[in-house]
Amino acid sequence: MTSTAAAFALAIATPLAAQDTRVVKEPVIPAACATLKAALVSVGDSTVRPEDEGHRDTKRIQAALDGCAPGRGVVLAGDGARNAFLTGPLQLRAKVALVVGGGVTLYGSRDPAEYAVRPGSCGLVNDDGKGCLALIRGERVAGAAVMGPGTIDGRGWAKLAGRDSSWWDLAQFARKGGSQNNPRMLQLTRSDDFTLYRVTLRNSANFHVVFDRGNGFTAWGVVIDTPDKWARNTDGIDPISASNVTITRSSINTGDDNIAIKAGSGGPTRNVSVTDNHFYRGHGVSIGSETFGTVRGVRVRNLSIEGADNGLRIKSNASRGGLVEDVEYRDVCIRATKHPIEMDTRYTASPETTGVRVPVYRNIRAVNVRVLDKGTVTLQGYDAARPLEMQWDGVWFDQPGEVKLLASDARMRVRGGNLPLAGENVHVDSIPGAAPAPNPCEGKFVPRPRYAAIVDAAWQGTEGDSLSGIPMYRSLGAALTELPANGGARTVIFMRNGRYREKLTIDRPRITVVGESRDSTILTFDAAAGMPAPGGGTWGTRGSYTLRIVAPDFRAERLTIENAFDYVANMAKAATDPTKLRDAQAVALMLDFGSDRATFENVRILGHQDTLFPNAGRAYFRRCLVAGSVDFIFGAGQAVFDECDIVSRDRGSRTNNGYVTAASTRRADPYGFLFIRSRLLKESPTMAANSVTLGRPWHPFGDPDAIASVAFVRCWMDDHIGERGWERMSSLDSTGARVWHEPASARFAEYGTTGPGAVRSARRPQLTRAQAAALTPRAVLRGWLP
Repeated sequence: MTSTAAAFALAIATPLAAQDTRVVKEPVIPAACATLKAALVSVGDSTVRPEDEGHRDTKRIQAALDGCAPGRGVVLAGDGARNAFLTGPLQLRAKVALVVGGGVTLYGSRDPAEYAVRPGSCGLVNDDGKGCLALIRGERVAGAAVMGPGTIDGRGWAKLAGRDSSWWDLAQFARKGGSQNNPRMLQLTRSDDFTLYRVTLRNSANFHVVFDRGNGFTAWGVVIDTPDKWARNTDGIDPISASNVTITRSSINTGDDNIAIKAGSGGPTRNVSVTDNHFYRGHGVSIGSETFGTVRGVRVRNLSIEGADNGLRIKSNASRGGLVEDVEYRDVCIRATKHPIEMDTRYTASPETTGVRVPVYRNIRAVNVRVLDKGTVTLQGYDAARPLEMQWDGVWFDQPGEVKLLASDARMRVRGGNLPLAGENVHVDSIPGAAPAPNPCEGKFVPRPRYAAIVDAAWQGTEGDSLSGIPMYRSLGAALTELPANGGARTVIFMRNGRYREKLTIDRPRITVVGESRDSTILTFDAAAGMPAPGGGTWGTRGSYTLRIVAPDFRAERLTIENAFDYVANMAKAATDPTKLRDAQAVALMLDFGSDRATFENVRILGHQDTLFPNAGRAYFRRCLVAGSVDFIFGAGQAVFDECDIVSRDRGSRTNNGYVTAASTRRADPYGFLFIRSRLLKESPTMAANSVTLGRPWHPFGDPDAIASVAFVRCWMDDHIGERGWERMSSLDSTGARVWHEPASARFAEYGTTGPGAVRSARRPQLTRAQAAALTPRAVLRGWLP
């Protein structure tokens, strides 16, 4: 990694083994030089309000980029319900990152005049096709970056300002002749060591990313999702006359080439690695059509292609062809693709001038490639003097009898496989050695990383109607009811900011719920144990939940789960009627029998008594906030709280403001709750010191095998935690403070506690360093870690 890119790189255990000659490591988002707050609101899935079209953020974003110190980033952040920026063309700066924050969308302007290279040059069809600046461009800016996890949306589908046509309409009009003058989304020219990291790119008016005449390009964890069939000429990522390119761990779904590797008058393209990716709609991994600058040293590894027009493709003709050599496709799975393999030296997308720039393809290798259905295979050299030279080593077709083969002027070396290769001037030689078995392809195809539904409390249309191809609902419950069965795939639902008063049980596996922002996307209900329930009786503790999970592999991100039962008012009434507090248990989140491998990241879980009930299976909470007062994290499951904030609410007592945990870990289970690198905070500064205990063992229904297992490792504690440490709950308890793993009715301990609450007392047993080292998240979760 060169020094200019080092500011955005983070070492991983094993660098990618690839053709790129750099040591490519996962980038890291740099510290902010400026954080800009959104002033606009997204409407639906892909636009802003009409009255906001003139409220552009171009000047303030550009000013922040211009003033940013090298090695830092300009962050576009949400501000409550405001989650959108609107911009015209932006110019990147050397060694500066543009970071689009989570839940934020940066929209491109619909006004062609903003992109015009000269007055009137953009937003029309003519013979030039070069009349628009890119939405985001970098010219000789070494070490620049564009990062997520937010979204950049070019709104190619939207009507242009003052027009009845869109950018994509112009591309269709150009089919009749001429070129559309549409802005590209990202254009990098002579900009070495560029980084594109964990950002979503949608609906570009033209190509999404072009890296032209640069050395060093990394696209890591990028999502390109432009699903509209009308989106012509919306290539995903195009390296042109570029060196040392890595595109990895990304997914691309678009209207043209998923990747197009080109080499023209700017010189050769070489040392390109395309690894561990998923491609969907589009034209696959393309090389060409410009190859007269020479393309050499391309490695495509561990790729799935599904639903595309083309799969593995080299395309050119005698007007723009040249040498393409040393290209290897390895470990590739292809299905539902019209042209799974296409080596075409007579590509007809541009006029041909015979013999001027003749395509030559040699040393092209396909290793361990499987096509799971039918399609057309093209193996076409230019002529007998310049044949296609290709090797097939384990290329298998599930339906070879249904494959149409177009082959001519080819010299093939083959081992294994089941497609008979024949045609005019086609020569086939065998490669010695045992034939490899077909690529199993299990687990290689994954669903497109897009939302199955969007939940928006303000949605005015009919439930289930589509917006930009995604069904819309006013409640999470409606989305879960109406969505079809996921067939084993993961279903991702996006919730816009709002309060959703719903009481839900999720009984479908592999559901992900993503909120627009943690504090403003709120799922809430207000049932408590003693409150009347529909049909008679009371809710009881187990029935008081707001959200209950009874299926495996649930995931939640960036939202709040709340039980809004008015505990404070109930407590005030208890001053005259002590029974009022007797049935005040009010669960916000319950992980019940059937739940396992549940994951929560950046989620708030709010309540008072019995807030969080992980009672079954395994659960991982990462950077979450859990708030409550009495036994507010309780149950029999295995749960890890990693870098979480655990907030004790003030009940106004000088001596007893509650208990953090009430575990009922089964005696046979070695682990229960692990809090690691977390903070134990108090709700208010005036909350009494030494008034909260770390927990007490819960024996539901007098079960002697339900004991407790809780550990705090390297946690910070405020002074509301004190020498009292742990408490008893029932007559089944022992002292309530036993050394870890000592046979007793409780296994409580801590290690490395810091802060005002790090009080050493006989009631707060400590782990040894060896015992603490064994308490890893993976150990507590029995080998699973998301």
